[in-house]
Amino acid sequence: MQHALRDRVVGRLKSRRLSTLALPVAATALVVPLLAATGTPAAVPAAGPVSPATVPAAVVAPAATGWVKVFSDGFKRGVTRPWSVYAGQPGGNAYGLWSRSNVTARKGKLVLRGDAAGGRAVTGGLCLCSLNLTYGRWEAKIKVQADRGVKWVALLWPQSGRWPMDGEVDFAEDFGGSRSGFSAFVHYGANNAQIHRVAPRVNMTKWHRVGVEWTPGQLRFLIDGKVWGTVTGPAVPTKAMHLAIQTEGVARAQANPADLKVDWVKVWRLA
Repeated sequence: MQHALRDRVVGRLKSRRLSTLALPVAATALVVPLLAATGTPAAVPAAGPVSPATVPAAVVAPAATGWVKVFSDGFKRGVTRPWSVYAGQPGGNAYGLWSRSNVTARKGKLVLRGDAAGGRAVTGGLCLCSLNLTYGRWEAKIKVQADRGVKWVALLWPQSGRWPMDGEVDFAEDFGGSRSGFSAFVHYGANNAQIHRVAPRVNMTKWHRVGVEWTPGQLRFLIDGKVWGTVTGPAVPTKAMHLAIQTEGVARAQANPADLKVDWVKVWRLA
């Protein structure tokens, strides 16, 4: 099977394809590719990290009224259905490899292990490929070890696999380094138009909740239950999507041991 795969490098966009991606026998639906290039139309430097923006802390996400919880996983029983785990080399990235053995559950925490083997970064990823919703709320409690050789992302990917026409929402993503912040990117339209938002500074080596609320015509990006950014208008998807959490090696950067840990994941549908 082949699935579109994109790799974001600051100031540069390229298309690539995942040629080897093995799924568990039980897995159904598409596997989510790792994501792509610099956000536009917001300005992004040609190289190096973007600077975090200041966002009012008083803007708070509404209570769960209006949402109906449809999924919750604290990984007490390991990595089980309906999760689908990645395996194979990310297309176009000779420096990375996804391994099933790098996706484990230990002491009630999902662990995406990032390490080095054979001169490249070996990392992990997984998706709720069979749990697709049109509108909803997704949230995960995450922390990530600092390392310039491993990047991470939590995202929504279209059930149809029609990218970029049916959209993509990267609600928390960074490109390796100190983990002092992250960005959000929304991809839309046949020409892969993009909108970029930069989260306020936050130490992602400590536990924080990252999430997104998707309602008709609006996306609201969350840190610890607070709204730090929004996107409205035609960029907002209208087709069913599912969650993925994944890491990948950064080109030309050697990975040190760098784990992404997830305490829990929760999903709500719009009531």
